This record gives sequence, C-alpha cells and structure tokens, in this order.
Amino acid sequence: EKNEETAETEDENTGIFETSLDSPRKYLVNTKMCIDEVKDLESYKCTNYNNEYLVGLLSMEEYINAGGEDSYLNNGTYWWLSNTSNNNAWYVIDDGTVNNIIKSNNTYYGYGVRPVITLNQNAKILSGDGSNDLPYIITEVKE
Repeated sequence: EKNEETAETEDENTGIFETSLDSPRKYLVNTKMCIDEVKDLESYKCTNYNNEYLVGLLSMEEYINAGGEDSYLNNGTYWWLSNTSNNNAWYVIDDGTVNNIIKSNNTYYGYGVRPVITLNQNAKILSGDGSNDLPYIITEVKE
C-alpha cells in the first residue's frame, strides 16, 4: 500500500528503532509477541501470539517470567507493556508492580518502552556483557 505523501510502502516505513539498526534483516528475525488481553494477573498465561514484527514491546508474560518486580527490569521507572486490558494498556510502576488504570488528570503518557528484538540464531556475540559500558557486539551472521 503506497503512502502518497512519502512515496514509501508500509514495509519501508517500519519505525525509528528498526531503521536505526545496522542491517536489521541480516541480524534479526520476527519477534514472537503476546497479544492477549490481560484481565487477571494471578492466573495469566499467554495463549495468543503475533509473529509479524522485527521490533516489539516487552509483554506481561516476559516481565513475569523475568521475575517481575524482583527482576533486573525493575529499575525505578515507569514503562509500557504490550498487553491491553479493558481498553487500557498495562504498564510497570516505579516500584515494579503493574497497573492498567489510566487517570486522565495525571501525566501517564511519557512512560518509557522496552523494545524487544529476536536475534537470528546464526548471530554470535563477539564481546560485551549487555551493560551500558560494555554493550554486546554481534558478529556478522553467516548463512
């Protein structure tokens, strides 16, 4: 489908994060993302997935599996999850708990995001530990 204003196809206009990556189609494969509507946190287990995008948002399932509020992901900030609930979106609060109540009189729209990518199985880590000081360096993918 052509966009008349930009003369690009939808596939070419995939977003700032993806287009800032060096050769994303060479190093990445589509990311499996949970698209369930989350109603009950106590018995939540994802059953519906989407596998159409190279870059996604962290899901409730991934947050819980990583340890939730007791995990390294709890860094005292507010950030969005990919799941919805009753026309609202889930987000992580600065104490690591999750919420889906949006109050229009508060500023909830500046929350962060945690982009999720899936590396090609042939990609190898050349160096780094994933920290700010020593980010991962990925070697060229050999097909």
